[in-house]
Amino acid sequence: MDQVPKDLRKALQDRVVMEVTDGINVLLCTVCNQRASGTQSMTEHLNGSRHREAAARYALARIHTAPPSLQAHLSPSIREAVVNGVIRMTPHGETTCTKCQVPLTGTRQIQDHLAGQDHKKNLQASVVAGIMSSITNQREYVPESSDDQLVRDAVSSGVVRKTTSLTEPYLCTVCHSPCSGDQPLVQHLKGNQHKKKVSMAAVTKIPPTPTHERQDILGAYSLEPSSLPDPYLDPPGASSSVPSSMSGELSGEDDKLVRRALETGVVILTDRKAETYACSPCNKRFNSRRTLLDHLKSNQHKKKEMGVAGQSSGGLLRQPSLNLGTYSVTSTPRGLVHVFNNMFPGGGPKWVREGAEHDSRNLKSTFTSMGYEVILHENLSESNTLTTIESIQRSPRLQKVDALIIFILTHGKDPYTFHTNDKGEINLFDVRRRFTDRRCPYMKGKPKIFFTNYCRGENMEKREVDSAEIDVPSDMVTVHAAAEGIMAIRSPNTGTYFVSSLCNVLRMYACTLDLRRIYNELHTTMIENRSTKPMWEDYGFKPFTFNPA
Repeated sequence: MDQVPKDLRKALQDRVVMEVTDGINVLLCTVCNQRASGTQSMTEHLNGSRHREAAARYALARIHTAPPSLQAHLSPSIREAVVNGVIRMTPHGETTCTKCQVPLTGTRQIQDHLAGQDHKKNLQASVVAGIMSSITNQREYVPESSDDQLVRDAVSSGVVRKTTSLTEPYLCTVCHSPCSGDQPLVQHLKGNQHKKKVSMAAVTKIPPTPTHERQDILGAYSLEPSSLPDPYLDPPGASSSVPSSMSGELSGEDDKLVRRALETGVVILTDRKAETYACSPCNKRFNSRRTLLDHLKSNQHKKKEMGVAGQSSGGLLRQPSLNLGTYSVTSTPRGLVHVFNNMFPGGGPKWVREGAEHDSRNLKSTFTSMGYEVILHENLSESNTLTTIESIQRSPRLQKVDALIIFILTHGKDPYTFHTNDKGEINLFDVRRRFTDRRCPYMKGKPKIFFTNYCRGENMEKREVDSAEIDVPSDMVTVHAAAEGIMAIRSPNTGTYFVSSLCNVLRMYACTLDLRRIYNELHTTMIENRSTKPMWEDYGFKPFTFNPA
């Protein structure tokens, strides 16, 4: 431990950085979900601007519970301003000055704002106005620092319970309402709805949550990464796939209504932390189960849902038992499976994908047994990859099969750019646009399924399309091995965790489940294997079953 850099040692002690084993021993930053293979790489990450900003935002939202190594990223003046309610972070992650009513971005801008003369004048005027208001109303002026005591009293009494969620660290046990930080919790506790619920609970003698069920002060970040609930990436689907943490925040019929909406695909869980839930018929997003519930009960939603149910074409799965098999998959072979697997032989230690050869064998065995024809394309250059994709796009063989499946197993530059064997770069959007109905008429109305396994980098790429004419894909789905910005994981002994988990799930469920439910099982399996969480992305994709021969 003496040889570990000081910053990393503190992060390990606070469990901001944890040692995990995913085939190989790596260090995981639980704030940024960033993995590193050694102490030097993790130390560079901790000293980088990305981590510093993420750590500061985490501490801003959880000023009373954030560990010391994260609190250290806030200056004393910022910390005092947050505690006193001068600086607040909204549930949507936006930082504002409550005295000047201005949005702020980043700790540097907050620091400069607090030191500015305009802010100091507004702050002084606010204090004077508060004192005058107290005198006018003949009551003692109570500073906003009392909010700190309000939170502590609510937690100690059991009215508020600390959870293990990094995004919703508080749960009001009276209202069953989650809160994303200290300030949203204070606003909830001061709200009329909460006060009414507390009064009703007192009348009916509803006991608060027992003390032994509350988490300690480290509860928000002290669990192993594999056990941390992540409601933003856990997929909807069968009841076994719905996170158990969802059932305790609503009660009775309300809980059933939300569960049913998730299980039938009317509501999906997004990968956006500020807007967790998306209503498919209404194309609206919500940041909590409570706001989602209000929407589901509204007449506007009910009309939209009835309209979608009445349409004869596509859409998300509403009644699973009635809509399975929308795509006809009866051809011989069932479909063509093209596997692009780059192992980068001779590319140097940072490029060689050791163990990737297992993926080719695993996929060929699994899909061949299901009645599909598998074609391997290994270690192709950029030009050969593009030529091969074009030949697949134009091949008359597509006219005789009912499905096209493409695997891309390689290294990645960013979420939608992957490397070829000669270290060239190809954009995934360009590949998928080759298989639109106009450019690939042989596959019009047929399922086109992409599976990608490559590290998706740290930075998001802006999506661009030609302004002259946009050819929108349809009947297309892509299942990524990891969410945007997350590295994929590979074992030298078994190949990628994504492919090995997928093949295992297909062997068990290809005969009984459609692709969306298979994705749910894949998601669960990869979590159990302590791997990454896969990501689903589709363009008007209907329910699809592999229908193995």
